[in-house]
Amino acid sequence: FGSAAGAAAETGVAPDTGLDPQYLAGLAAFKEGRLDESYTRLKAVYQKYPGNVRYRNDYLVAAVASGHPSEALAIAATTDATSLPIYVLESLGLAARDAHQPTLALRYYDSILQSGEDIGARVGRDLALIDLKDDAQARNDLQTLRAAHSGRIDVLEALGLAEEALGADLG
Repeated sequence: FGSAAGAAAETGVAPDTGLDPQYLAGLAAFKEGRLDESYTRLKAVYQKYPGNVRYRNDYLVAAVASGHPSEALAIAATTDATSLPIYVLESLGLAARDAHQPTLALRYYDSILQSGEDIGARVGRDLALIDLKDDAQARNDLQTLRAAHSGRIDVLEALGLAEEALGADLG
């Protein structure tokens, strides 16, 4: 063949990156907001190369983003959470909340927070606490976050949810 397309067809990898062309197309679809297409492509690549950690991680994120949280959680259950990058842990925390598993969400967010301060993970953790009916603890943490990060919409929205759950006055 001699061409890049021919090489990719023969070996299953793009010659310039060493990555499966389907994987690259899945990433491009994700970046362009075509989440269902991204999910389908990345799932196929993961199934073809189940031992490839990179493919697995990006497939997990695409599965959560495209509305398949239980599928992502099932695969992640066989993986050591401490080996996962933060972007995957964030998606799995969201997946656990979406699947009404707030205790699992706390574990993912706590894994992130063990490596350092992460405002998004704290907000996610606080939302999981609200799901667990620990509204007061969530509100206390969110008030601290609001004082330090008054312009963050995620903090303000989560604080509103905590106060609503407590029946507190938002004023």
